[in-house]
Amino acid sequence: MSFTLIFNDSVIITNPLSECNWTAVEGSENTQYTTTDNPTSLTGFRDETLSDKLTHILNIPDSVIYINMCAFQNCTSLTSITIPNSVTSIGSAAFIMCSSLTSIYIHYGLNSIGPGAFQNCTSLTSITIPSSVTSIEQYAFQNCAALESIIIPNSITSIQNYTFSNCSVLQNITIPDSVTSIGNNAFQDCIALTNVNIYDSVTSFGEYVFCRCTALQNINIPLGVTAITECSFIACVSLQSVTIPASVTSISNSAFQYCTKLNIVYILSNELVTTENNAFSGISPNAILYITSANINNTSLTQYFANVYLYDSLFTPPSFIQESFNAE
Repeated sequence: MSFTLIFNDSVIITNPLSECNWTAVEGSENTQYTTTDNPTSLTGFRDETLSDKLTHILNIPDSVIYINMCAFQNCTSLTSITIPNSVTSIGSAAFIMCSSLTSIYIHYGLNSIGPGAFQNCTSLTSITIPSSVTSIEQYAFQNCAALESIIIPNSITSIQNYTFSNCSVLQNITIPDSVTSIGNNAFQDCIALTNVNIYDSVTSFGEYVFCRCTALQNINIPLGVTAITECSFIACVSLQSVTIPASVTSISNSAFQYCTKLNIVYILSNELVTTENNAFSGISPNAILYITSANINNTSLTQYFANVYLYDSLFTPPSFIQESFNAE
């Protein structure tokens, strides 16, 4: 099978595979590369004089199992690639800075997407991740500024640190019920994100997880989460209401700080909730808090709310049993 690299839309290198690196001899762009008969990996395109001219990659052999670390880094003219179903792993930074890559097709069979694999692929609009993938590592899609949609398969159990941070046109995402944790800064600066659907399988959020998601209007905090971490929702200026489930026993510093439209908060815990400084500072000056009797005198929690109401049930809408009062 012929494996071909196309530069500036003209075929100039055929069979450029090796188990080590692809290295062009200086001044010999038309060199025919030799290869092993059945290569198992693409280790890397290292010729800096040609990397920005690479536009297409055709006919990757089915013998290739790995696309290794930094294999196509800085191939800024590469527009598309089809990864064969023999490939089980995409290494760290494999396509980092491929700023013209608009689409990538991944066959079923891929198991893992390495750290920063598609980081700074600023033209990538969509990608379908097959259900064979069990691991998407940190930074994998960071700064994919044109990424409009992505389907996370239910084979994924965790969303790592910075995985989708600064995907600035991503509007909606559903996190499947297989996911149990969401890492630090996972969706930071996803400024077009309006809705996030999260199943109750998630038991932990990282710090800054939805930091500066300025269009976020709705968020459901899963029932098993025990802590709202530092700056989780800081500067989510479109967020208007939030329900914090009974499982939550602590709300960290600046968790909802500068959520300027946040005007209704429900805290369902029947235990005393630990609240660090500035957890709710900068929210709407007319914000209302609904709490259970365990927290009615919790001034660290109530101090930023104009009115506080007590209700008597965790499982039904609030039933007001006293007049509202101004929190001191």
